[in-house]
Amino acid sequence: MRNNMPEHHFILRQKLEETEKFVLQFGLVLSIIESSFREYSAQAEIIGTNKIKSGAFTLYYSPKRNAFSIKPFKNLPEDIANKIDNFLAQSASGTQEKPASHKQKYSSSPLRAFADGSYLCGKVGFGAVIEHNNEIIFEVFGGVNNPEYITARQVAGELFAVGKILQWCGANNVSEIDIFYDYAGIEAWATGKWKTLQPLTQNYANFVRSCGISVRWHKVAAHSGNKWNDYADALAKRGATES
Repeated sequence: MRNNMPEHHFILRQKLEETEKFVLQFGLVLSIIESSFREYSAQAEIIGTNKIKSGAFTLYYSPKRNAFSIKPFKNLPEDIANKIDNFLAQSASGTQEKPASHKQKYSSSPLRAFADGSYLCGKVGFGAVIEHNNEIIFEVFGGVNNPEYITARQVAGELFAVGKILQWCGANNVSEIDIFYDYAGIEAWATGKWKTLQPLTQNYANFVRSCGISVRWHKVAAHSGNKWNDYADALAKRGATES
């Protein structure tokens, strides 16, 4: 048992979190379905972009073989299922392929990321976009489903959006990034200017400070006509309405 979590659940969650980092390099986000945990299985949803369909799968754990396998469902594309299957096989044998580094590719000018959150009809969404020389490198949107976080409304979405940006950086060997935001707490909690009094802000600050990514923070005015901030806002609204 770890933190009152059954051992098999801990193992499943750990593997799902590893898979979450893996699929980021394909512009995908993995969302764990908290209510799905069984003794040897758990489910996760893959959130895609405009070009990649969303879907879901069940992750199975075999204690005897100390191995994992997945069963796709809810329209998970076959190529994505195959990539995850290969990742599980590689990670089990210790031969996981590391994602290519973007350090040289983007050395001439830093990557810029825009994060936003949305609260619509009782649902919270997050949206983020990373651009380089006015070209989209990565974009993501989705819903915040943890009941403890939903009470923070759009702020929870903004914090999740920053988390997804930094996860992508870590998965793609990007060591520094400019993050643009329109809510002061995004930077203030991360830098310690504001005290973190709730689990949401505490988890957020701990993650940002320990992720190993150097962040340059930039405050922008909300709904001021900034192209990429408006784009992130639109993604966040999709996350709230489509999650």
